[in-house]
Amino acid sequence: MFCAHCGTDLPEGKYCPSCGKQQGSAATPPPPPVYVPPPSYPLPIYHMPLQQHPYKRVGGMLTFLMVLMILAIASTPLVLLMDFINFRGIVLVIELISTVFIALPIVYMAQLLKRDHKFLLNFHIIAGASIVWTVIRQVIALFQADAWTNEMMPFVDPTVEFLIQGFSIFLIFFTIVIQVMWFILWRIYFTRSVRVRTFMGSDQYMTECLFTRKITPPQPAVPDEQAPPPFD
Repeated sequence: MFCAHCGTDLPEGKYCPSCGKQQGSAATPPPPPVYVPPPSYPLPIYHMPLQQHPYKRVGGMLTFLMVLMILAIASTPLVLLMDFINFRGIVLVIELISTVFIALPIVYMAQLLKRDHKFLLNFHIIAGASIVWTVIRQVIALFQADAWTNEMMPFVDPTVEFLIQGFSIFLIFFTIVIQVMWFILWRIYFTRSVRVRTFMGSDQYMTECLFTRKITPPQPAVPDEQAPPPFD
């Protein structure tokens, strides 16, 4: 038997020893406790940061280009100084022009790293002019070698003279071939590289270039709308 008011187990009697209330004839047990669930809170949602595609950053051959640009900027003043120290007259002019062509690639390298769409056009112009100048310079060098040989003719053995002329012609040919191969390799990279296409954010650099309009640009690694804006 239980107390109808506090639920205490009662011995025989009319009053509850715990609360002191009078008991009825049929005391009922207290109702069972009602379970109240704890309050629920929404779980926090964590958003993973959007990972930038590695092709949108400078890397691969673009890093190599950046190193070349830094070396060209650092070496140009030193080369100019050595030109003024070691050469005079027409030779000085030739060497100064050659030094300028060494520094000119800085223009399209900087444009590429800034995502300037004119970089490919400037690359063709500068590289083409550099090849033409290399041919002119090597022809001048060949005439200088002939003049030196004629001046030293009484003292030079015919076999030695032949070897000097042959080496001069080989050097001219080799230098021009290296220059042309350098141009071809970089042209293939700029027009076929998925990294360059993704890094630039559009194919405008190819469509605006007179020399590459008919070449189908590569597909970017990510959609163009996700490409970051050009940085200053």
